[in-house]
Amino acid sequence: MQDWEVRKVNQLYTQLDVLQVENRMLKNSVEIAGFEERLDAVEKALERLIDVIDRSTDVKPTRSSKKTTGK
Repeated sequence: MQDWEVRKVNQLYTQLDVLQVENRMLKNSVEIAGFEERLDAVEKALERLIDVIDRSTDVKPTRSSKKTTGK
């Protein structure tokens, strides 16, 4: 193998190393993005649940109970 061939192979291995690092970073980004999307969905579901609970507690209080608001 000639010197220029050795240099070319070394360049290709170096490029491969860089691409492997980039690939791992991209996979990690995708996983994080998926987690963030799922977290957003959970937060929205919690907000809807809180709204339902708030509406259900807006019932007129009876004589034996007092309505308290935390707001």
